[in-house]
Amino acid sequence: MMFKRTIVAFTLVCFVAYLQGCYSKRQIPCEQLEQHPDSPIVKVVTVDGEIFEFMTSPGRRAQISENMIQGRLKDGTSIRIPLSHVKMVYIQKIDPAKSCLAGIGISALVVGGLFLIALATKESCPFVYSYNGKQYVFDGEPYGGAICRGLQRTDLCRLEHLRPADG
Repeated sequence: MMFKRTIVAFTLVCFVAYLQGCYSKRQIPCEQLEQHPDSPIVKVVTVDGEIFEFMTSPGRRAQISENMIQGRLKDGTSIRIPLSHVKMVYIQKIDPAKSCLAGIGISALVVGGLFLIALATKESCPFVYSYNGKQYVFDGEPYGGAICRGLQRTDLCRLEHLRPADG
């Protein structure tokens, strides 16, 4: 049961890392915009120095049509900017190598964290304590590693701290 939960958690972390991806904004002149037809437009700087930032969510991205950049600004306002008034465009690019490495790194951190948690909370039983005449002292942990029926075995444990008390 614990193994299945670990796999589910690992898969969810990988999926979230995949969805996030590693995006980068690239600044390109307006003339080079046609070379990046599938890249979402994030920001536009006009010849007058005005800056317009667009929504980047799917279905609301700025598009080029009829020599105009049209889309919704971050405040929800629709706008159309003629390409002749655009000086610089910022596009969003996904870096597949960084995305892949980020996914692997996040996954490794999660698995490592789960492993450390498992080590820190590891408890097996029985714990054997001996009375030395004054107090109980931990003396052993038989059956270490016997976590399933196939690993069961006979085990002996010396009770080195055991002392006779009150006859």
